[in-house]
Amino acid sequence: MPKNSLSFNDIIKLVNGEKIIREIPIRFFKSLKNLSINIKPTKITITANNNKKLINNIYLPLHIINLNHKLDNRSKLIKFINKIKLYLKHILTKL
Repeated sequence: MPKNSLSFNDIIKLVNGEKIIREIPIRFFKSLKNLSINIKPTKITITANNNKKLINNIYLPLHIINLNHKLDNRSKLIKFINKIKLYLKHILTKL
């Protein structure tokens, strides 16, 4: 679906809880079994989703994995490695 293709009336419908169905005329489907590519029209349904909070124009998920939970039974080495991966991920996304 092209960017900025929803009208203001469509956005009002989404806010009121309605679903919007759009048809995409050209969509590529690939098959790894027989290495073929098919082009078919598809329909998508757009709904409003309020599962994330918007803070400073950034959407934050409701459930964040707590790496310091007392019922966490991973070894200290695995916890340390996961913290390093998480730290590197935050550094690389800021670049």
